[in-house]
Amino acid sequence: GGNRAALFSDSQKMIDSLADDIDKSTKQCHILSYIMLDDKAGRKISHALVQAVDRGVVCRLLVDAIGSREFLQSQTCKDLKRQGVHVNSALPANLLRAVFERLDLRNHRKIAVIDTSVGYMGSHNIAYPSFAKKLNYAPSIEDRKSVV
Repeated sequence: GGNRAALFSDSQKMIDSLADDIDKSTKQCHILSYIMLDDKAGRKISHALVQAVDRGVVCRLLVDAIGSREFLQSQTCKDLKRQGVHVNSALPANLLRAVFERLDLRNHRKIAVIDTSVGYMGSHNIAYPSFAKKLNYAPSIEDRKSVV
């Protein structure tokens, strides 16, 4: 009882909602994402996390080492760490690991838990809606029509 759910059909609405919930947080924000970009969406979530840390909220961000490689090397990520957000990469990849592990096994999960009472799960990465789809993997309806 008392639970509710919302479905987000586009990533901008999800990003806005997540940032709003981070802004309301009082205890902790735990975020796991396969892809986080240093774009408008990534910076919006980053800003909300820094503001939360300033209020005394514990914030943890776990992103995939391959899917978020550019973000992990960005100034935004460095700023997050410097300002107290716990940022880590999941499943680091390098040549030595390639000898002993399969690098194609990635963590594609997208989960956020705010104050142990608000949760997000699903398919939206932390990326602006214009994040380019790869034609070979996710063609749009228009792309499929032009092929037929």
